[in-house]
Amino acid sequence: LPFAASFIPFQRMVALRVLMLGWEFPPYQAGGLATATVGLVKGLVNQGTEVVLSVPFPVEENPVPGLRLLGRSTELVTVYRVASPLEPYATAARYQEVFSRAVTADPRRRSVYGGDLFQEVERFAAQARQLAGAEPHDVIDAHDWITFAAGMAAREVSGRPLVAHLHATEYDRTGGPGNPEILAREQAGVLAADRVICNSRQLAEQCVQRFGVDPTRVDVVYWGIDSSVEPGPTDGPDDPVAGGPVVLFLGRVTSQKGPDYFIEMAAKVAPFVPSARFVIAGNGDLLPYLMERAAELGIGHRVRFTGGL
Repeated sequence: LPFAASFIPFQRMVALRVLMLGWEFPPYQAGGLATATVGLVKGLVNQGTEVVLSVPFPVEENPVPGLRLLGRSTELVTVYRVASPLEPYATAARYQEVFSRAVTADPRRRSVYGGDLFQEVERFAAQARQLAGAEPHDVIDAHDWITFAAGMAAREVSGRPLVAHLHATEYDRTGGPGNPEILAREQAGVLAADRVICNSRQLAEQCVQRFGVDPTRVDVVYWGIDSSVEPGPTDGPDDPVAGGPVVLFLGRVTSQKGPDYFIEMAAKVAPFVPSARFVIAGNGDLLPYLMERAAELGIGHRVRFTGGL
C-alpha cells in the first residue's frame, strides 16, 4: 500500500505490522468488500507485511464462550472474529432483524449486543480498543464507516497512524441523501484519518467535496487483478446464451451498482442486436424488480439471472 513508505523509513528492516479493521471476510461474504480485503491481505503478506485483521462474524455461529475474541494465526496473518450482528451492507432496519433473531436464540445476548446498529458499531470499537492494546502494530487500516470508530479508538490506544480505506459512501449505497447519522460518521472518520485511500477518482472527489478532506491526504488506489487465480469452467456450446454477443452485469444487485440502468439499456440494445443476450450475475434487493422489469420490457427471454456466483 502506498501509505507505508510515508510512515515507515525505507531503511527499516523489521516487518511492517498492519492492524486492519474490516467488516466482511471469507467465509462470511456478501459482496466485493470481502474480495477486496482478501486481495489487500495477500498483497501485504507477499511484501512481508504482517496483518492483524479484526472482523465481525455471524452470531448464530459464535463458538466463543463469553463473546471473547477468537484469534487464528496463519504465518503472517492473524484473524480475530468478533461475534456481532453486524452484517455487510446492513441497514439499521436489517440490524434490528438480525439482532432480534439472535436474542430469540439466546436472550442473554440482549444485554451484550447493542440495541441498534450504531450502539453495535460502538461495541465493535470497544473491541478494537482492546485489540490495539494487545497486538503491537505500526499502522491502523479501517474499512468504511462501520469501522471508522474502531480505527479512531485503536489510535487512541497506540498512537499509530490511521488510514481510512473508503470503498463507498452512504450517497453511493442509497442513491440519495441516505442516513444522516451514517454520513456524519463517515465524515468524522475520513477527517480524523492521517490518510484516506479511495478506489476511484470519483470517490476521492466525494471525499474532498462532500466531506471537506484535504486533497493532499487522499490517495486513489485502483483494484488490481490477482493473476494467481485460475479461471473457472466455461459454458459449453449448448448454453442458451451461446451463439451471440453476451453483455454481462456482475455485482451486487442493488442501487449502488446500477443494475436498473443495465436492464433499461438492454431493452434499447435488444432491437438492434437480435442475437444479443444479457446476463445479470449477483444477488441483491433489486433482483425481483429487475425480473419483473425485464418481463415488462419484453426481453425476459433474453436475460439470464444467475444469482450469486
